[in-house]
Amino acid sequence: MCIRDSPAIQSMRVSAVCRLLTRRFVNSEQAEYRIFFSEVSVTESVQTQNNRGYPIFGSKSFVYQNPSEIDFAEIRKGLKELAGDCSRAVEPAKLDFYIGPAIFEGKAAMKFFNQLFIRNVSFSPLPWAEKDSYLKYYYEIPKLVERIGMRVFPPFISVYDAPLQKRYKERFLLGYYPLDAEGVIPGKVELVRRGKLKNIYLSRHPQKNFSRSNGHGRMTAASFPVASAGNVFIESEKTVSRKKLRQELAELGRELELEYVVVIKDVKKYKSNSKYMGDPVSAYKIDLKTMEETPLGVMEFEGLTLRALRDIIMTDSKQEVYNFYQSGPYTYSNGRYPTSIISPGAVLVREIDLRKTNKKPDKLPYLKHPYLEK
Repeated sequence: MCIRDSPAIQSMRVSAVCRLLTRRFVNSEQAEYRIFFSEVSVTESVQTQNNRGYPIFGSKSFVYQNPSEIDFAEIRKGLKELAGDCSRAVEPAKLDFYIGPAIFEGKAAMKFFNQLFIRNVSFSPLPWAEKDSYLKYYYEIPKLVERIGMRVFPPFISVYDAPLQKRYKERFLLGYYPLDAEGVIPGKVELVRRGKLKNIYLSRHPQKNFSRSNGHGRMTAASFPVASAGNVFIESEKTVSRKKLRQELAELGRELELEYVVVIKDVKKYKSNSKYMGDPVSAYKIDLKTMEETPLGVMEFEGLTLRALRDIIMTDSKQEVYNFYQSGPYTYSNGRYPTSIISPGAVLVREIDLRKTNKKPDKLPYLKHPYLEK
């Protein structure tokens, strides 16, 4: 795709990385293994500014097991959609504050589950520190590990992790591994049963109330072993089509006498201990009279917490695969662990709070991109 097809775009980049790795393991228990695996990742990124000067970013990644599986049509389609979404966001709708129902769709749905749930049942136990308050400066503290037996989702959602599964409906699962980094064979781990938390991710690090690892000790050459996810399957018993899900969103909005409702399509990957989830990257409002979809400006979540997991009303009936690298909990030595999420492609949440950002915008460029003037 040529950048001239989207003249509002300021920069566009596509990169590809092929990795061939051999991992060897030996421990004092006379266990040893050698594993070989290959992987190809293609990353697309687009950047521009809206008419107020705020930066707009967009990115997509595609992961394949080997070069022969690369789907160039999928990559071109993804780049075209990415450039189109960023171009439409150049002239956003004005919105100061929003309180009401919302749909997290596509990448936003996957990151919703990852940042609010998966990361909060990973990375336990906490490292030792002279004062627990020091941890917040260099370690992301999981917030659900003490809630075994308590409700974390509505009763129609269950979650399990199966690292030994290589594919899901012909899609390669990046989170597959036959043994963890501590020599433990992973099995299927039931994390949530009908809304209640049943288990968390465990490594061989001693952990209160747990006698052994469940095969989720993950590490890299640049990180310590931590308990982290593999292939996370999120299943819902209350599903409708994507079209019906949007109709339900509109009905909720009318019941609350709102003029519009919100769909969030992507959120920031990064989140700090001061926030439960990254702020929206791509969000739209839907006018309830015309059903017209208009991109929003730079928005931030206001007071979004783990309660959002329990506020899920229903989900999309179609399962989607999201392959990505889970960043570790340490700020000074952050590992990246291959992970897959298989979950509904959209979730309807009862209520969120959004407000416009208080950050100052950048200056707009004085000249157009020289390549686009030809």
